[in-house]
Amino acid sequence: MSSEQLYPLSFRHQWVERNWGQECILLSDLPDKDTEVEKGVLEGSTLSEVLSIYLEKIVGESIYYFYGRQFPLMLKLLKIEANYPLYVHPNDIIAQQRYDALGKRKLWYVLDKSGEAQIYKGLNTSLSASDYYKYSKTGKILEYMQSVHFHVGDSIVIDPCEIHSASGSLLILEVSEASDMDFCIYNHGQDEDRVEQDRVEVMDYVRLSKSDAYISSCHSHTHHKDNLKNAVNTVLDYDEFVVNILRLNETQKLDVKRQDSFIVYYCVEGKALVEMEKIKKTAYSDKDTYILNKGELLLIPAESEDFSLISLSPELCILETLVKDRNQDIESLLDSNLSEHDINCKCGKH
Repeated sequence: MSSEQLYPLSFRHQWVERNWGQECILLSDLPDKDTEVEKGVLEGSTLSEVLSIYLEKIVGESIYYFYGRQFPLMLKLLKIEANYPLYVHPNDIIAQQRYDALGKRKLWYVLDKSGEAQIYKGLNTSLSASDYYKYSKTGKILEYMQSVHFHVGDSIVIDPCEIHSASGSLLILEVSEASDMDFCIYNHGQDEDRVEQDRVEVMDYVRLSKSDAYISSCHSHTHHKDNLKNAVNTVLDYDEFVVNILRLNETQKLDVKRQDSFIVYYCVEGKALVEMEKIKKTAYSDKDTYILNKGELLLIPAESEDFSLISLSPELCILETLVKDRNQDIESLLDSNLSEHDINCKCGKH
């Protein structure tokens, strides 16, 4: 694969059957989930192969300095049609110390739901470690989980060390750190030997205090730019990644300035045009254009120049994800005197 001029990249969807429904990997460079470029001169190349050639031109200099050749994010679709397992993920500190990997913070954006679909996030009361272990073996722990009241278009942040699950008929867009640190503590009677290992593995860091069932509506935290009626809604802003919801009316244009980060766009509703200056202009055109349809994803490389996002639909909704410059890396935390409990705990005593 030669070093061609970069362009917005789309990827082939990878659908996998699960006992709870279907999972589709949209964007990842993890070994068994490495997504392939769908169009252009890089078609057929995996994300990890593209990163090995373009390095910081894809992700940005500061992000490459922090993460190396690990793409920092993973995006997937969860088509849940039955009882989803109860999972918990370590934070970055624990994951690095024990597994030499990233931890996992994630966001669930609800694309669709029907019937009595449920999402469970954390506990509705504090539990002792012994009660957690006993209840997670029998499934009774579901009675102690926080049921989240949500609608289509809501965003639910799932913190590291927080138990979560779902049931019913749901379509969820998941944005997370690029990590396979998925520990299952209850799987409705299936794979019990493996689940028991995971259940014990997380005992010293799973959050057993009452959780906040906070959700974010895509109509909240609105910031208006220029004189446009479009809204940029920030639904998550953490060191690991930032998620915004972009809403534009037909023919409205959002000008995006170049920054030291890639941008991932996922089209939730409508159709958009990404318009960029040509590197080599011709007498016929000085712009390159890329279409983004509903259900499609585009990765805008960090080296891209300023560009415009133009709505081609009466109502356009796009989920935008990027990574900020992380000023404090994991090494500085590990060199401090904080214990794993101190770093993870939200009890307010530290």
